[in-house]
Amino acid sequence: MAAPKPVAGTAGAEPGIQKQVRQATSRELAENEYRKAAGSLHQGRLAEAQEGFEAALNLYPGYNGARQALVGLLVEAKKLTEAERVLQEGLAQSPAQIGFAMALARLQVDRGDAAQAAATLRKGIDYAQGSPEYIAFLAAVLQRLGRHEEAIEHFQAALRQKLASGVWWLGLGISLQAANRAADAQDAFRRARATNNLSPELSAFAEQRLKQLQ
Repeated sequence: MAAPKPVAGTAGAEPGIQKQVRQATSRELAENEYRKAAGSLHQGRLAEAQEGFEAALNLYPGYNGARQALVGLLVEAKKLTEAERVLQEGLAQSPAQIGFAMALARLQVDRGDAAQAAATLRKGIDYAQGSPEYIAFLAAVLQRLGRHEEAIEHFQAALRQKLASGVWWLGLGISLQAANRAADAQDAFRRARATNNLSPELSAFAEQRLKQLQ
C-alpha cells in the first residue's frame, strides 16, 4: 500500500519562501527624482526640471547636488530671492558647504547688501581655511564696506596660500593705501604687477596707484 502524500501545511512540510521587498530609502527616492529632473533639464523642460529638483530636496534635504542644480536654474530664471532661500536652507543643513556660502554672498552683493554678504561669509570662515578663494572673497567684501584693516588681514591670509594672485595683491594694495600704509601699499602694487597675470586694465590701474604713492 502506497504511503500517503503529505498535506501542505502539516508538520514536516518545507516552509514556503517569503520574499521581503526592501523599501527604498529617502536618499534613493531622491536620487530617482534627481535623475528624472536632470533628464528634463537636458531636454530643455526647465519647469519640470525645477519641480524634480525640488522633489528630490523634499525627500532628502541633504542632497547637495540637487540643491546646486536647483539654485542654478533659479538664478538662470532670475528668481534670485528664491535662490537665496534655497541656499540659506542648504547652509542650515550643511554649514560646511562653503560653495553655498560663496554663492549666497555673491547674490547678496549683487543686490547691494555687502554687509549681509560679509556676515554670510564670516559664518563659514572656520570651514574655509583651506580655500584662499573664499578668504579673498571675504576680504573684497570687507574692502567694499570700508573695513580695510580686516580686509588687509584676509587678503594676506589668502596670499599666504596662493602667492601668485595678482588680483589679490592689487586688493591688498588698495586697502593698505586706504589705511595710510603707503610703503606697504607700494610693495603690494609692485607684487601685483610682477605676477604678470593681471589684465591690461588692472595692470594700468596698479601703475597709476604706484605713481600716486611716489
